[in-house]
Amino acid sequence: MSPSNNPQDFNQRYKLALMIWFNMFVSIFIYGIIVFSVGMKNLKPMIDPLSQGQMIRWVFYGVSFSIIGLIPWMRSKFLSRENSMHCPDPQLQRARLSLNLLQYTIISLGLCELPGILGVVLFFFTREVKDFYWLGGISLASMMGCFPRYDRWSSLIKEGQ
Repeated sequence: MSPSNNPQDFNQRYKLALMIWFNMFVSIFIYGIIVFSVGMKNLKPMIDPLSQGQMIRWVFYGVSFSIIGLIPWMRSKFLSRENSMHCPDPQLQRARLSLNLLQYTIISLGLCELPGILGVVLFFFTREVKDFYWLGGISLASMMGCFPRYDRWSSLIKEGQ
């Protein structure tokens, strides 16, 4: 995807970011429906929840919090001036920065969704719904923090010019 000079591209990219955010946010609820429907069947856990499950639980929670902590660092690197300021044309510079914002949003939302996915995996291993609820909640909360705000996007574009 190459940046273009069309002023409508900023609005289109912002709308696309909103659509992606909404779909990923709803996907956590779809995971919850899957967990709820499988949880109703009273199936036996794949692993022992007290020994192996506890170790996997700690690893998944650690990975989840590490990923969430990675997002602000990634934002500073992804939207740095070096990544978007190598263009003498202000329109092309604006388009490049809006493209960087869209890419950052997609990547950060994917990272925000990962705790929810890990919660589903942990549920299938241990059959304990609370793990999905906690990790899914972490995922939803981090997605709320990564919500693409129009005023924030436009101020970043104005600062970049």
